[in-house]
Amino acid sequence: KYTFFNHLGSSVIDYVLVGKDDFDAIESFTVKDFNEWSDHAPVEVCIHNVKNYQRYDNHNIFCSNVTAGSVYRWNEEAFESIKSILHSKVSDFYSLFEKMDCGILSIDQVVNNFTSILNSVFMPFCSVSNFLGGSSIDIKSSSSNKPWFDDKCKELRKVYKSSLRIFNWERSVQNRITLCENKRVYKKHVLRTRNRFVRHEGNKLNYLRKHNPKQFYKIFKKRKTIKSSLDLDAFYQYFKSVCNVDENIVDIESPFFEQRSTDTVFSELDEAIDEEELLSVLKKLKCGKAAGTDHLLNEYFVKFKEFFLPVLVRLFNKILDAGTFPRSWSIGVIIPLLKKGNTNDVNNYRGITLVSNLAKIFTTVLNYRLLRWSDDNGIISDAQFGFKPGHSTTDAIFALTSLV
Repeated sequence: KYTFFNHLGSSVIDYVLVGKDDFDAIESFTVKDFNEWSDHAPVEVCIHNVKNYQRYDNHNIFCSNVTAGSVYRWNEEAFESIKSILHSKVSDFYSLFEKMDCGILSIDQVVNNFTSILNSVFMPFCSVSNFLGGSSIDIKSSSSNKPWFDDKCKELRKVYKSSLRIFNWERSVQNRITLCENKRVYKKHVLRTRNRFVRHEGNKLNYLRKHNPKQFYKIFKKRKTIKSSLDLDAFYQYFKSVCNVDENIVDIESPFFEQRSTDTVFSELDEAIDEEELLSVLKKLKCGKAAGTDHLLNEYFVKFKEFFLPVLVRLFNKILDAGTFPRSWSIGVIIPLLKKGNTNDVNNYRGITLVSNLAKIFTTVLNYRLLRWSDDNGIISDAQFGFKPGHSTTDAIFALTSLV
């Protein structure tokens, strides 16, 4: 297979160097399809018997080189492609539920397999940035979200990508010539449009410099870069100590939960989740939020909520009936954020945990149900202002000052 093409022709100029003693470790060697980011085709080498993780000291923390350090971002242009693939996976989703009904799969296995199916559908179309071990590297970026990328750019890009798919399907001379021409026209228009936008922005800055200096310097105000000599182990030990429970504290609640009755006390709280409940949550989901370790983005469920409504209702009701919270949903990634003070003092950092967005959808459904139930039954006092929708501590301060 050819690994390179341009207007002059195609050739094989990409290769992988392997020592003769390492030949046995090569499981497969594949030349992948060409893509829009390079004239060179990706070369994939699979090596067996190699562990795909790094271990930090003796703390049993494992960090995958492929997924743990990756950030996935939604690609709006892939909507139609994802939609067709997603509908072809319907039988796979419901097969998981049937296997659980038969006792073949546990809740944890169903959730893990469900997540794997979603990732197999969405991940190939998402842009990926890798932040593991240093600065962020954009692996698969797109210019389509730039302000200068106009409708003409989008139209020419579609033509270029269409000819690229045809060339990957049949790598003939005529298809290569057509691809090179479409690529040339697309790149030329993009360059012209971008340069025009840059000139326009430059004129705007020049105008601000002369007529609004304050706004001009505000644009160029640099964001402070946090420099710290703290390593991963320091943060691990710090958050481990924060999360540890004092062994001397007497737990008076555990015996109550161990001896609790399994009989339903409030049947309305254990009713099956319906599509209306779930839809009210999906409509309030915010896009652009970080994902947990499962890499599931909110955009998946927002853009395809009509598809996911019956699927998620089925999954959530299985979890609710089992009374078991999936273990994978209890795992998160702690991101340390500097609050104030010395950047080299670990005590000045607070942790933000990124958990599964799918888990947050499930728990939000239950939270809304509890809020409605407590409101209907007068469980929460009118004097409480914290953790109540539509209320805040400023309301309490206003009430106090009014009384005084």
